[in-house]
Amino acid sequence: MKVLHVVPWLALRAGGTSVVVVGMAKALQRLGANVTIYTTDMAVPAQSHRLTRGVTVSDMPLGAQELDIEVFPVNHPYRFVFSPKLQQAMYCHAAEYDVVHIHSLFLHPQYAAWRSVSRSSTPYVVSPHGALDPYLRTKSRIKKKVVDVLWQRKMLDEASALHLTTEDERTLVSDLRIAAPHEVIPIGIDTNAFSNPSPDPAVRHRFLTESQGPVILNHGRITAKKGLDILIAAFARIKRVHPYASLVLVGPDDEGLAAQLNIQARNLGVEDAVRFTGPLAGKELQATLSTADIWALPSHTENFGLAMVEAMAARCPVVTSPHVNIAVAAERDEAAVVANNTADEFAHAILQLIDAPSRRRRLGENAHCFALKYDWLAVGSQFIDLYDTISRGGGVSEQK
Repeated sequence: MKVLHVVPWLALRAGGTSVVVVGMAKALQRLGANVTIYTTDMAVPAQSHRLTRGVTVSDMPLGAQELDIEVFPVNHPYRFVFSPKLQQAMYCHAAEYDVVHIHSLFLHPQYAAWRSVSRSSTPYVVSPHGALDPYLRTKSRIKKKVVDVLWQRKMLDEASALHLTTEDERTLVSDLRIAAPHEVIPIGIDTNAFSNPSPDPAVRHRFLTESQGPVILNHGRITAKKGLDILIAAFARIKRVHPYASLVLVGPDDEGLAAQLNIQARNLGVEDAVRFTGPLAGKELQATLSTADIWALPSHTENFGLAMVEAMAARCPVVTSPHVNIAVAAERDEAAVVANNTADEFAHAILQLIDAPSRRRRLGENAHCFALKYDWLAVGSQFIDLYDTISRGGGVSEQK
């Protein structure tokens, strides 16, 4: 089976979608599929204030070097990730694939892919990666409405399948009444990479803190939707009880929020205990996760929660908001603590874990077992089944 993935960017610093597409492609390849990825040289998401280009495979998530990836240049307007050469390649080669899988929304690569598969009658899947969440629909509303009217709604309605990652995401997009069949398949991680990190005595000093107090960690892009201002406000409350506690925020700051968050921390009197490490990957990230006492995410929206599953695979006790779409399932399995994303409630939930070491250990073990369900080899076979069904002209699961 020949599968083409089209994604607007694939730089590691761009966040979850890049990691997901590389992990998915590697899993599909191991399962026997012939996989190609078309992407652009855009380094960061288009909404960033730092629009940089020039990405190569070496800037992509671990394992990208093993894949067949075509990187196309971006031209003006950069915020639309406009790539005429990607569009030309799509027109020339879309018919050669059994299935085209389009990732994310509202940008030129998705438009180019849709126009090409429409001409060649190649079946296609669309993964919005949370872009249809009601919280995100309120952002840049007019621009998104124009894109929907001009072409995107037709692309969604005519898809062979709309891929959603959780039943919660299916519910959140149900009001849109998209005609394409909705298929729920979770995204995955390489659980082995996080399950047994190599001990590194220098990690706590180098990336975390010299303090012997509890370390609260979050990793992922420094972005507004993750509610990191709420986490800093909660941390200020925690510091009153545990004066040697530290908060560590791991990830790229392409939206320029770190300065604002530092000001908030200074105003709350906790600036010296809040550390921004920048992006970490591979063994550095794995060892950092294994050293943290609690991993916290008071997000306003997460269509899945990839970073959270990585933390869970590393046996981190997790406190998260109910707006992370796997939070309810994790709470049901006693694998995470779910708290409303207010400073008071998040601080209370974290303090309860800090003061209960045995509960933290039990929560971490349950989290690890929960994460194993999302290993890429198990999840990848579900995508193979989906591609096989639609490439043969069959229907997928009915909308609920």
